[in-house]
Amino acid sequence: MRFAFAALAASHGVATGIVLLATSVGSATAAATLDPSGVVALLDVMDAIAALHPDFGTRMAVLEGASESVRAAACSEARARNESNALVRDRLDALFETSTYRLYFRRFHNVTAELVREILLDLPYRTRPSPGGIAETYQHLLSERRMLRAWVDELVKTIDLEVVEAKALRWVPAGAPPIPTVHLIYDSNAGSFTADGKPFFNLYSERSQAEHPDESTGENFTAYAEGVMAHEIQHALAKPILYPKGAKSLRSWQERWADRLVRGLVSEGVAAHCNPPAGIRARIWEDAEVLQSLVQGLNDILHAMRSGSADEADVERWYQDNFQATAHELLRRFLARDYSGDELQSRLQRYASIRPDSEHVLGWWMVSRVSRNGTDREAALQLLRDPGSLLSRYNLALGERETALRVADDLAGWVEETVR
Repeated sequence: MRFAFAALAASHGVATGIVLLATSVGSATAAATLDPSGVVALLDVMDAIAALHPDFGTRMAVLEGASESVRAAACSEARARNESNALVRDRLDALFETSTYRLYFRRFHNVTAELVREILLDLPYRTRPSPGGIAETYQHLLSERRMLRAWVDELVKTIDLEVVEAKALRWVPAGAPPIPTVHLIYDSNAGSFTADGKPFFNLYSERSQAEHPDESTGENFTAYAEGVMAHEIQHALAKPILYPKGAKSLRSWQERWADRLVRGLVSEGVAAHCNPPAGIRARIWEDAEVLQSLVQGLNDILHAMRSGSADEADVERWYQDNFQATAHELLRRFLARDYSGDELQSRLQRYASIRPDSEHVLGWWMVSRVSRNGTDREAALQLLRDPGSLLSRYNLALGERETALRVADDLAGWVEETVR
């Protein structure tokens, strides 16, 4: 699905000739900054490649009906032209020298600088198999690069960094370290994330929120983006508290996994108070059947860990499935109440980025219960200092009619004893 850059630019009254800011941008009083240099460098590569193939749009349409041998010859000729061009080579080197991409490659090992280089040199006619369909994403971006420049330039100017900073700081204790720079990136391999203590706002992964604002958030995109940026900044600021150096050494794999699971729930649950779910995300994430399924899954895996009926590989598979197969199936079941056939498939694709995985959904649900829907700030902050207490405190916060959403008390107690 292509990002509707033209509609976004038009909605802001943006001319496509605006020059994208190439340096970090901050406000007069906010310590936070935005760094679009990674996006700038990617678009600079795109510009250099497009200049070598001025008729690529027309020719791509012709090649769709050509023979395999004709398409292969066009791909080879384009590749050779790109590889031999000094400007393309220089701009590729500049892309990988940005701090944005150096951090990105340290965070995501399934994508390397070498792979990205190969994908870009294949443009405009060839797309090789790639994580998250990066090759197809870049091929679309080649045609839409001017729209992206204009839109990002406008976004950088309209984001209120003081608002972003205030949202993030509300959910960390006083005395937080300096606010980190928010890196902008355009990537179909990941969502917005934090790497090495640096927050990343992913323009590509948030695209559905821009295309369907009423269904997704009920907010305009600027307000939505400020919340996501604050969420990732909160992760960066809270990490030294939630993952302190010199913490207790965990002896068994069961202890390590209990620690990993509960800290992940607290991490996502507290950060989600910077951008609480709204619109369809709230309806999915707070759906009784979704929550019951996720709580039962957590009960089952904690019991299997403690009893020894599962080994570490079983827990690893369960954890990965929570983000993929299990989350996808829960989303499908939720949407199937109202849609079927092609419309169901379309909705599954549209809402894939907000599918209900255990870490994000249960983290949000549990921390919101403990913090009384965010009104008890100190209760949420205390979980950063004492994450092992999450499940016990969550059970205490549940209402009398919410017994189906309880974590087994003995398992909650075991986690509290284990995670210190």
